[in-house]
Amino acid sequence: METEDKTPFEVNPDILWDSGFRSLTRTQVTDLLAEIMDTLETRVGFRLSERLDRNQIAVFDRIVRGLDQRTPQAFLVDEIPDFREVVRSELEAIVGSIRRSGSLRKLTDESSVDEAPSENEESTSDDD
Repeated sequence: METEDKTPFEVNPDILWDSGFRSLTRTQVTDLLAEIMDTLETRVGFRLSERLDRNQIAVFDRIVRGLDQRTPQAFLVDEIPDFREVVRSELEAIVGSIRRSGSLRKLTDESSVDEAPSENEESTSDDD
């Protein structure tokens, strides 16, 4: 069905609730979902950019800046047909990190594209 094509990067509160974060305020949920989304976009961007050549990256940049009529998603469908699987994989990794750590504090620090975080990697410092 085409419904999957509309919003490949959608995240919702269920991600937090399913990970045990049920006592968050509406503002906290909104802020944390935004952080998850930022992390997801960064990780997916890194993974997908590895599969594009310089010309494709330049075209995608033009699309993102509104200088091309295509949408970013249409470009990805044409150039990287399995991009949704990359999105799903990265979202699962982020959610897994949240569940393992029981914390969202170091979400972006633990979200390495090349390696998964250790199960013993609890957030005790604010390294950036």
